[in-house]
Amino acid sequence: MPDFLEPANGELQLETTRFSDLTLNVNASVGATRLLIDGESVGTLTSSSRVGVLADGQLQLFMRGAMVSGVHTLQLRTPDEVETEESEPVSVLIDPAATPTLRWEAGESLALGESLVPGATPQGAALGLVIESAGTSSLQVWQPRDNGWDTTRSRTVALPGYVRSGGDAAVAIAGRLDGDLASLRVAWRVGDPGTAIATVEVDWMTDDQATEVVGFAPDPAWLGAREWTAIGRPLLAGDLVLAEVTALTDSEHPHPGDQTLAATRWSSVELSTPQIVAVGAVDLLGAQLALDSLPGTSTSIGLRLGRVQPAVLEVDGNSSALGLRPTHAIVDDPRWGEVDGPLLTALGAFGSRIVAGLHRDRNAVLLAWIDDSGANEATVRRVALPDDALAAGSMAVALVSGAVVLLVPRGNADMVAITTTSDAPDTQMLAGLACDAVAAARTAPGNEAASVAVACLHARSLVTVSLGVE
Repeated sequence: MPDFLEPANGELQLETTRFSDLTLNVNASVGATRLLIDGESVGTLTSSSRVGVLADGQLQLFMRGAMVSGVHTLQLRTPDEVETEESEPVSVLIDPAATPTLRWEAGESLALGESLVPGATPQGAALGLVIESAGTSSLQVWQPRDNGWDTTRSRTVALPGYVRSGGDAAVAIAGRLDGDLASLRVAWRVGDPGTAIATVEVDWMTDDQATEVVGFAPDPAWLGAREWTAIGRPLLAGDLVLAEVTALTDSEHPHPGDQTLAATRWSSVELSTPQIVAVGAVDLLGAQLALDSLPGTSTSIGLRLGRVQPAVLEVDGNSSALGLRPTHAIVDDPRWGEVDGPLLTALGAFGSRIVAGLHRDRNAVLLAWIDDSGANEATVRRVALPDDALAAGSMAVALVSGAVVLLVPRGNADMVAITTTSDAPDTQMLAGLACDAVAAARTAPGNEAASVAVACLHARSLVTVSLGVE
């Protein structure tokens, strides 16, 4: 008979910021007993799992903070030819954590440039800076290290055909891991409006620029008949190159699906035909790599479906297959149609999803706390920025001591930090920190990160700061 040997009273109490794994003694048949969370099986947990591990009389559940408050149930089930046996359920209460007081400390001055490019690698988030000089554009990239960047190691890549438009760089970076960060991958939009996506891969350890630039452009072969097309921002996720595509079937009458994503494998950018991401006749907007605190082989992308529904697109790490993250929480809210730019998403245990978007007027942030298991209702709130100072660029998201923190750059005005440890978000001013654009380092799963590095671009000057808690 499967059973939880602890907790004795059948109830667990956790906080949304908990970043140490939870280990419970259980009576279970390894390889046969399944764990149920909120009534749904998450498997035997004997192989690679984002949830945890079940072995040797213990159930270990992965927790890295970034959770949404609510109530969940755990249950063990062992199937049998005669009768399936189930344990008594355990209730898990996830309580809002106290809001931490944030502090920042000045770091290093790195370079002068025009646009920040945050990126992802298997080791963390690389940092890029678009630099324009004498009519040409290039990208300087620093490797990720610990909870920041290795400011002693950078790589510069030329960006032929690149045209900057506003604060969004329309450039994506990622790294390939082979013992060390062996290579750097870069994708960028050509022209404005975009006429193509260009890609290049270079060796981190040399300055050799003799590399082949390949890419793809809009084509009826994969788009069908369209009156007008333009390529938008690229995105690198796993082994895929994705790009925003605006492809109008009728310029005078918008149709669902006019704004979508195209995807192709990196290894065959110049050989294969890109594919439209198949999620139905619906617009796909604001795609951005999610801050995923849990282990696993998939890469997650936060975006909006049909303008009003936050969702997550998952890229399987083995097959590169694309699919929507399963959810029982459909958060259709017309206010999401007022969001402009990328959607920021943080994922945590128990189906937790925290989502944020910047209002098109740049005077407020829309936030949602979503439980994808469906056990708890979602909450959506609008947070006005203080002092009538507008956002100067896109937000960044960081995980600090288990707390999801949103950073809003406001030019000469102080940076705003919004902490989401409960669905009553706390707004703090980071006094003296002025940024036109901001990027945050990403920590590896399992690292609680009492402080993380933040990159701040102000008046073309790129500097690093350390963001932590008092």
